[in-house]
Amino acid sequence: MSKPLKINKAETFNSLKYLRRNVLLLPLLMCPPLIIAHFIKGYGWMEAIKIVPLINLLGFMALGVLPTLIMHLSHFFANRNFEVLIDPHANQITFKEKEEFQYAYEDLTVTRHLPLYHKKKLDGNHRMLTPWSNYSFIRVRTNDNKEFNISSTLLNYEDFPIEPSQTNYSLWPMMKKAYIDHEEGDSLGQ
Repeated sequence: MSKPLKINKAETFNSLKYLRRNVLLLPLLMCPPLIIAHFIKGYGWMEAIKIVPLINLLGFMALGVLPTLIMHLSHFFANRNFEVLIDPHANQITFKEKEEFQYAYEDLTVTRHLPLYHKKKLDGNHRMLTPWSNYSFIRVRTNDNKEFNISSTLLNYEDFPIEPSQTNYSLWPMMKKAYIDHEEGDSLGQ
């Protein structure tokens, strides 16, 4: 039997890898706008050096940091009190939030929800890498109409033992709750 999976620092840090990469590229990304501001727009070098970094930084915050922060917080808060226990020997998974539910692998239907960037592995088309491209989640439906959403901050989709029956791609793979009971019409957790 394996230990319970909870949100941990390693998976959280891994989810932020594309944002970290973009932060490292930020100084390099300032060079083309500096050249454009000086030679095409006619700004002096000192004036361009004052304006361009500020515009780049504001753009990076608005298009990179803010959406990634929203995605990260939604995944974190959805799975913060959620535990998953995978027992590969018994072919069972236990989900625990306020209640504990145990299911055999064959009682579960799995759907992966991945960022659109990952679809390029299938069709080879180039797709834009976004700072939140590493966020995904697995939707597990049970035969008794319960739904469990497992964030990539809790468990990477490649490490999940059940092969998905479907993979959905979207630009913004946002999850809302870790546990939803469709039978009763109400939902627990966040």
